[in-house]
Amino acid sequence: MAMKYQKGTVYLTGKKVKMWYGQYLVYEKDREGKEVRRQRNIKLAPKAGTPKWKAEEQLRDIILKDIRAQGRLLPFHPTTP
Repeated sequence: MAMKYQKGTVYLTGKKVKMWYGQYLVYEKDREGKEVRRQRNIKLAPKAGTPKWKAEEQLRDIILKDIRAQGRLLPFHPTTP
């Protein structure tokens, strides 16, 4: 499977209540063993009280958990504590 670094995208949506959503790609193998790319969209947090940088951090953590759950590690992670 592809070892690709990604940070995803954060965007706003909603008419009454604005929400931050995150979007990223997951690479999986199908039944035939071919690599397939799947897009994930995740609700992160309401816009009120959550700045964009915080929503981006939440998405980055979700991506890391998802990739580690698949048994793959990222070759590079730019954030520093």
